[in-house]
Amino acid sequence: MSLDKKLENLILNAMKEATSSLEEKIDHLHVTFTKKELLTSQRSINAREASSMLGVSRSHFNQAIKFRSDFPKPINKSGHPRWDYNEVNKWRLSQQ
Repeated sequence: MSLDKKLENLILNAMKEATSSLEEKIDHLHVTFTKKELLTSQRSINAREASSMLGVSRSHFNQAIKFRSDFPKPINKSGHPRWDYNEVNKWRLSQQ
């Protein structure tokens, strides 16, 4: 086998290995983000988490933000108000 052919084979093998490694990393990232999306899509947050997400003090959240007419309505779970994570995040983005 000529030197050119050997070099070509080495390059092709290296490209196959790199592609395979990249495909594995992409698959891993896809699974990771899919799991995160599932977790956040079904997640509710309390006032402490909501205030932290919005970058305000808990007292400001409790005294002002949660009463705004455009802020998502709470989901009451056993007497403790909670908010849908996605709805709060949408509202946060709309305020920027």
